[in-house]
Amino acid sequence: MADRFNLVDTPAPMSPGLLEAVINRWRATFDSIPDPIVLIDGDFTVRRANRAAVADGDVRAALGAPCHQLLFGLDEPCAG
Repeated sequence: MADRFNLVDTPAPMSPGLLEAVINRWRATFDSIPDPIVLIDGDFTVRRANRAAVADGDVRAALGAPCHQLLFGLDEPCAG
């Protein structure tokens, strides 16, 4: 019975067009959130940010930037 609800390990196949539509919908939803959201990896690198988190709205330019630079304009990681 547990296998019936295990959707993570067995994703349904998607056509490329459907996958692109799902990705675009997710991006639009993420970017419509009015609060800043930033996903940061263990090396302090920005992996994803919504438009509210980026001053000029250029999310693509923020990707790969150090979080301390994007969020606080600092050259070094925050203390602590």
